Amino acid sequence: MRKKLWKPEDIEFVFSSYNDFEERLLNFLKVIPYNEINKNVWSPELVSLFLDICGLIDSMSRYILGQGKVGIKRKAKVLDEKGKQIERKITSLNIIDFELNIFNQLELEKYQVILYIYSVYPNCIITPYKDYREKEEWWTVYNKLKHNRLDNYKDANFYNILKSLSALFLLIVAYDESEDLTLALLRHGWINTNWVPEVVHRERIQNPRTHWCDTNLFGSGYCLKGALLEKLEDMPVLVESRKFTNFVGKANR
Repeated sequence: MRKKLWKPEDIEFVFSSYNDFEERLLNFLKVIPYNEINKNVWSPELVSLFLDICGLIDSMSRYILGQGKVGIKRKAKVLDEKGKQIERKITSLNIIDFELNIFNQLELEKYQVILYIYSVYPNCIITPYKDYREKEEWWTVYNKLKHNRLDNYKDANFYNILKSLSALFLLIVAYDESEDLTLALLRHGWINTNWVPEVVHRERIQNPRTHWCDTNLFGSGYCLKGALLEKLEDMPVLVESRKFTNFVGKANR
């Protein structure tokens, strides 16, 4: 993948959209708290939000594989299920292409995300890409909703909203090919550090254990890759995040 991929206006669209999604969900949380009892709660607002979130994951994946190209006749070089490189129209790409050429390469299925919602503490660890295409999981629900909202709108519930938004968050923070994305993570306050941007980007690629990102709802980093935590106290390394420390109530080491 090329390192010069993202146009500045496209990066800002992604971050502005994500921030809007998170704010909409936070506003919903002010009315209905997320917990085991409410995880299947749905509403028309959640249906719309869920489709927006998953739609951006789809669009980002096409953008990455298409090297930022646009147009219905544009093609992307991708690996098929046999590992052979083929060309496909960007408009014809699907979730299998995204999984083989982006999600698997980034090993997203191994990453966990901290959910900064204290009402579910300490059970606030999400693995967004684990079994994400299984029945009733968020990508399958997204596809069902695209084809028939009236039969499937109740599946756009709290649980699937949080899984899909954390999946979008993880796709943004785990994709480290673009220095422009690193700058955006710094600019929007997702990475909190005094290091100069060039060093931050180099460390994201060469020594990703130094990399941790926070938003209002989520936190994650390389140290959560493959950690398979059941509780926050099992964090394998010290997390240098004030938000994480304040949420847990102490440093994790």
